[in-house]
Amino acid sequence: MQQNHQSSVTKKTTRLVTGYFPIDLIKGYSPSQKLTEAEQAIESGQPLIIMSEKEFVDFLAQFFQLLAKGL
Repeated sequence: MQQNHQSSVTKKTTRLVTGYFPIDLIKGYSPSQKLTEAEQAIESGQPLIIMSEKEFVDFLAQFFQLLAKGL
């Protein structure tokens, strides 16, 4: 699994991992530039997934379980 850290969302971006807590519930919160770019890319039809840290950790756990089983 290749890992890349990008400072912005590009056409090659397939996943964006956000903070663990639902930060949008905090009074006065405004989304980051990267999150805004990701949402715009999705609206434009880009197959991009926005996930929380917990969802990403769960995704990795499932990936490694499948890898351990040889699938």
